[in-house]
Amino acid sequence: MEEPLMTNARRTGALLLATAALLAGCTTVRGVAEAGDPVEGYDKRGSAARKVSSPGGELVSLLNPEPTAQLLCGTLSAQEWSELLGGPVQSRWAQRGGCLVEGGRQTVYLSLSWQQPCKTLANPQQVDVGGRPATSVAAGGGGEVLCVPFNQFGEQELEKRKYGDSEDAVPKGTLHMTATPGSNPPKSSKQVLHELAQKLLAELTKPGPAAPAPGEKGALPYTPFPPPPAAGVVDLPHPQRAAALCTAATDEMFQSILGVPVRERQLTYGGDCTISGGEPFKGGAHTVWIQVLSTKLEGSLYNGAEISVAGRPAKVGSVLSGTGVLLRDNMDNLLAVRLMALGDNRTDEARRGLEKALAEQIVPKLLGAD
Repeated sequence: MEEPLMTNARRTGALLLATAALLAGCTTVRGVAEAGDPVEGYDKRGSAARKVSSPGGELVSLLNPEPTAQLLCGTLSAQEWSELLGGPVQSRWAQRGGCLVEGGRQTVYLSLSWQQPCKTLANPQQVDVGGRPATSVAAGGGGEVLCVPFNQFGEQELEKRKYGDSEDAVPKGTLHMTATPGSNPPKSSKQVLHELAQKLLAELTKPGPAAPAPGEKGALPYTPFPPPPAAGVVDLPHPQRAAALCTAATDEMFQSILGVPVRERQLTYGGDCTISGGEPFKGGAHTVWIQVLSTKLEGSLYNGAEISVAGRPAKVGSVLSGTGVLLRDNMDNLLAVRLMALGDNRTDEARRGLEKALAEQIVPKLLGAD
């Protein structure tokens, strides 16, 4: 009898390295399906695959977690994945910032990191990948770990607080990969990772602009940036996404809904927009946070009432999470609108109503319906 491509024991071992990486980021697994992928690998947890291309230059290091995962998973087609892994792809998952591809003979996990994860492992070896210095580490059972810095952010130690103290905001300049063999792999894990790295580096090192320098606590100046249609804002690099969100929320809607004029707009390095109005440090001052979060509407952030915003599914969250709106079906990216008010006597319910009113006008601009 022919030996199964991957026994349960080997399957468990194959996922250990990836699981460790996922737990570090509190990952929620979400599937992506494509023609040629096994449909049964996704069931109700799955979401439609999206082709996300690199924005070029250093901006590829500034994508949100979900589009980063889609970029890594989608750089190779299902057929190319099968050829690389030496057998049919059994499942392919876009996760929080990473991509897990399971084949019968090899399983790989890919992510972009702002740290230098291979340097903390035992017996790291310096290698060359496509003319770039990289670090390789042999893992148990014939597995392999490979870290390849692909721009300036991967070649230096970064301070998280410089970018606003959020891990999602810190530029990710190191390609971090693990491979674990199944039964009778035609290629070693080391060979698989080296071949895969060269394919991914071609996408990650496309020519393009440099990343902007962060201001104090990761702040960036506001320059108007019209949001692309069809919820394309979710795939923009952080600086452009923040500018697009701030552009979608106009002075007129702020004045008409909150009753105060806009005082200033600020962007964060993590891609958030904050709009402040009213007199600072006095009653009636308002600040609105607008974000795109790589999370599910059914997740723990939004466990309040189910509502509809501009015809899109939405849910009410807490004072800290605001109101969340699903921008597009089968896509785990939410628009979050959160209102903070100093000296405001309104109830939390009234504030959630104002968030909903703002979101009702912002969403059409992000979808291209306005």
